[in-house]
Amino acid sequence: MFAFLVLQYQRPPLDLITIEEPERALHPYLLDELIQFLRKLTTGEVGKQPVQVILATHSAELLDYVHPEEVRFLTRSAENGSVQVNEAQTNTPHWKQVYKEYRESLGGIWLSGGLGGVPGR
Repeated sequence: MFAFLVLQYQRPPLDLITIEEPERALHPYLLDELIQFLRKLTTGEVGKQPVQVILATHSAELLDYVHPEEVRFLTRSAENGSVQVNEAQTNTPHWKQVYKEYRESLGGIWLSGGLGGVPGR
């Protein structure tokens, strides 16, 4: 967590931060704290200027701390190997029903295969 906290003090200031599996080596309690902090970095609330943050994860638990509109799901096409980038269709009646059924667990919906990014589905 300390490594994430010092990001705001990097000189020169960062424009972009990419983090692979930010949940590794963190206690699950800190996941929400981490996401809130990174969100503040993106708005400029923390640090000198707004920073774009890109996270790559396979953690359904981490997905439960982000807003659905902040997430993109990557799926590789079986036909030609290309990568498709999908967003959750958050402004449809179907989405609202599914989100409610899964108790607003984006991670749960993702693991069900309904959003892409799950091998074999």
